[in-house]
Amino acid sequence: MKKVFILISIVAASFLLGSFLGVTVDAERNSQKDVRLVAANIPEVSRPAPDFALKDTSGKKISLSSYKGRVIMINFWATWCPPCRQEMPSMEALFKEYNKRGFEVLAISSDSQGEKIVKPFMEFYELTFSALMDADGEVHSLYGVTSIPTTYIVDKNGNIVQKIMGPRDWKDKNTKGMIEKLLQ
Repeated sequence: MKKVFILISIVAASFLLGSFLGVTVDAERNSQKDVRLVAANIPEVSRPAPDFALKDTSGKKISLSSYKGRVIMINFWATWCPPCRQEMPSMEALFKEYNKRGFEVLAISSDSQGEKIVKPFMEFYELTFSALMDADGEVHSLYGVTSIPTTYIVDKNGNIVQKIMGPRDWKDKNTKGMIEKLLQ
């Protein structure tokens, strides 16, 4: 009787374990499939930047295509993100230094409260570049953004020339050199 109980327990455990592993393999297979589908839509360097139109903190609709002929930094961020807040002052300094020469910063916020929280943030930190609202995450998805801050640099022709993940000191000589070169 004891042997039958042990045998039944082993068979049941094997069945449960096999069922569990099957779900894991299927889930992994499906997630890999989803990743491939999403990855196919993520803009790559040297490709045209996908166009979008979002409202700024004053409610005005801004489109990427309206900045053609300018070098653009598209920065995905949120007010609650410490690394995003950390890089904002150097981003503002870069913007002020190069804006009159054809450089723009479009800071796309994922904050669910939109301009109610972003506008006071921009005022408090004295940020003068454009902050755009993407509370539903549509443009974040369009660009394949999975973590913030993520930044794309777009040349005068509207092509992505660099993708940068994580915070940066935007006043460093490498960044300034890249912007100088793109503005020529």
